[in-house]
Amino acid sequence: MRAHFDEDNARAALLLEQSAYALLRVAPPSARKFAFHIVLAGLRYHSCKQKRLAIHCYRQVSCCQTMCGRGGVGIMCMQMGRDCL
Repeated sequence: MRAHFDEDNARAALLLEQSAYALLRVAPPSARKFAFHIVLAGLRYHSCKQKRLAIHCYRQVSCCQTMCGRGGVGIMCMQMGRDCL
């Protein structure tokens, strides 16, 4: 999580995205932490003008929300996706 503060935007986004995917591999999977980290990665991608990667991150959150059956994460993701466009 330290990379979120110390690195430039592109590198921090990549590290946040990879740490989010690692949270899905632990037993039991941490869907909320995954969503939080992947949204942070999307924001970092958006700040370094990588809109396609940011949208990809936001879509990952919506897929996770569908698989886990949680509604609150999707609302936050949709709002950030609208901001990205």
